[in-house]
Amino acid sequence: MVEDHFDNPDAIRKRFRTELGRMVGRQGIPSPNELAQQAKKSKNCVVSTLRDTGKKHDAETVYARARRGVVIMGGISRCKGGRGWHIACAGGFVIHKDGVIVSNVHVLDAFRKTEAIGVMTDDGQVFPIQSVLAADRYNDVAVLKVEADNLTPLPIAPSVPVGATVYCISHPALNCAGTENAFYTFTNGMVSGRFHLQFDGKTPLDVLVITADYAKGSSGGPILNAHGAVVGIACETLGIADEDAGCQLTWKFVRPASSILPLLQGERSTK
Repeated sequence: MVEDHFDNPDAIRKRFRTELGRMVGRQGIPSPNELAQQAKKSKNCVVSTLRDTGKKHDAETVYARARRGVVIMGGISRCKGGRGWHIACAGGFVIHKDGVIVSNVHVLDAFRKTEAIGVMTDDGQVFPIQSVLAADRYNDVAVLKVEADNLTPLPIAPSVPVGATVYCISHPALNCAGTENAFYTFTNGMVSGRFHLQFDGKTPLDVLVITADYAKGSSGGPILNAHGAVVGIACETLGIADEDAGCQLTWKFVRPASSILPLLQGERSTK
């Protein structure tokens, strides 16, 4: 059977923007800045997650099943002149049906000056973020809570070898300004490296490098194995250029699941 559904990015953005606009100033919802402040504190939580089933699926099945557990994160700010809202979007994914979601700390930082932030599920439900349950700024991972009890969680696999097939579901920007997104874009590739790398003079990090494409707007998107389990989270890209030949390679850096799972075991106290 031929798939005849085409997503309408403009309609998705409009709905998300409208619903977030209704949350501005609502009592009981932390401000974006308050959430960013919560993420500055290194802490853990206790969350049970689904295990990798070990059953391999074709790409179509991986996408169809995983899409329901992928969310759009968004932050709105006033347009110039004070009329209407501008929305910026990123990604995230559900790890527990009761509203536990994973994204990046840098996404919260990017949205801290907005008027309201929240998440939108594949079926159009929009929720404000109620709290940051756990955060690891070092690994750029944040565990968030929304008030929901019917979400579709994705399983998590503790590791993935070099050469393994991986997929990414994310919301890359369609233009340089980031005012349009190709929501729920699906790309595939493989794990091309597992490295202990030093970024900007900081303490070295464990990272995966993958060939599945993603770009601006994709932060927080899940990286999935052939079983549909999360093996990492999209974080950043780095273009490698040659003075004469121009850009020769774009590294896709992923924080592995091994940087997510320790946050869910409640072993560290809040600093």
